[in-house]
Amino acid sequence: MMMMMRGYLSLRRSLLHLEGCRSHLIPRYLHSNVTQRSLVRDNDGNQAPVSKRSPFFTTPIFYVNAKPHIGHLYSACLADAAHRWQRILKAPDSIFATGTDEHGLKVQKAARTAGKEPLTFCNEVSHEFRRLFEMCNIGYTDFIRTTEERHHTAVHEFWTSLREKGFIYKGEYEGWYSVTDESFLTTSQIQEIDRGDGTTIKVSLESGNVVEWTSETNYMFRLSAFRDKLLRWLDDNPSAVQPAKFHSIVRHWLNEGIQDLSVSRQRDRLGWGIPVPDDPSQTIYVWMDALVNYLTVSGYPDRTHLWPPTHIVGKDILKFHAIYWPAFLMAADISPPASVICHSHWTRDSFKMSKSKGNVIDPFDRAAHFTTDGLRYFLLREGVLHSDGDIVGEHYEQFLFYRGLEEIMTCLRMANAFVQRHEPWNLTKNPIDRPWLDSIIHVTMETLRVCGILTQPIVPDLTDRLLTKIGVEKMERSWEQLKCFEALEGDDREGYGGRGLSGDSSVLFSRLKTESRR
Repeated sequence: MMMMMRGYLSLRRSLLHLEGCRSHLIPRYLHSNVTQRSLVRDNDGNQAPVSKRSPFFTTPIFYVNAKPHIGHLYSACLADAAHRWQRILKAPDSIFATGTDEHGLKVQKAARTAGKEPLTFCNEVSHEFRRLFEMCNIGYTDFIRTTEERHHTAVHEFWTSLREKGFIYKGEYEGWYSVTDESFLTTSQIQEIDRGDGTTIKVSLESGNVVEWTSETNYMFRLSAFRDKLLRWLDDNPSAVQPAKFHSIVRHWLNEGIQDLSVSRQRDRLGWGIPVPDDPSQTIYVWMDALVNYLTVSGYPDRTHLWPPTHIVGKDILKFHAIYWPAFLMAADISPPASVICHSHWTRDSFKMSKSKGNVIDPFDRAAHFTTDGLRYFLLREGVLHSDGDIVGEHYEQFLFYRGLEEIMTCLRMANAFVQRHEPWNLTKNPIDRPWLDSIIHVTMETLRVCGILTQPIVPDLTDRLLTKIGVEKMERSWEQLKCFEALEGDDREGYGGRGLSGDSSVLFSRLKTESRR
């Protein structure tokens, strides 16, 4: 009896600790308790107050020059978990936007290579992203495509606003350009490498992709005018770019100096994109076009209660989201993002994934093998924002878990040990043991209930089946229902009848078959 009581008290302490550690479940910079701001400012330049701002999370919109890969899914899982966590915290109006970026030279070339019209090609690849997200329970509230009419309207309005305010001008641009990255680069951002055949090529220092010299008449954005404002934004908002490692990287870029940015391409070179208003000879630069998607889904150019958002992006596009985008917004008198959450990349056996190396992870294949919740669980537990995550098959067997969710696993392991130690299957014959049997079952079910509620953002399908099995109704799965052991501690313990089970006896987890076990 004393052993049973000690086991119960230990588990109870662990559960009560778990009840108080919600900040570990989703990193603090994914919470939505940021200063409430409106989309636009009033006539005096002040931000107009709003009564309430809905949590607003975004992924980058994903480029459709190729099918989705595991990195795209990781970004989506991070945003989806943050969005679902807000729903658990009783924020039913939480917004989560994702989508596809469908303009630009890479898409134009990929469509030509495939022998298809650009829009037909975009439709097919965009559908693959939708299919992946639906398969993996990515619960977005808006899927934006840059080929949509609502987006063209927003881009035209945004461009016109910047031009009328004097931040866009026409000029001669000469410099290095990476077609693969859709990015303009300075001399300090490139290097010359040996191709191995006695010739050399120039590539981007950051991505390693080939660059070419470009000289043409374009529209330019006065990016250099925003260096000091961007530095003040970082100083005044420590959470503007997270984790801190990437905050420092952005500051370093700004301290090196920033130049005016080309924001259009000649139409005869890039025909697949949104034309510059009142100048059909030019196409709007794909990154300005793409970034405006966040305004599009918020209802721009009309007023909206959604702004500003929390952007979740990969480190390869940090500069676009933490320098170019805030500068564009400041120029338009719109508040910068609430926060830019930057995550690192996934590698394969410590090597960067690439099509040429043949080591790209197919998320459809992995989801089919490990189940969609199994893949979500791995990405969200193994992935660490500030450093690259490595995909090795054996990690599924080793269960190398990360940070806050280990608290949940600790409780589940303790509950399992609690049951094994007290062997409830041996307490069914003697009526005198019935109260202890009931206590063991109740403690175990409460552990499953609490842990099930807390892991809904990570493995939504699995936890839905678990909670349904143990009789937890849909309306009983929010943060408000996390108080535990009420039946054992309340004043009405005698009147507590327990919770009816669903009768579903199906297996929650199937054993994975790996090559070493076959």
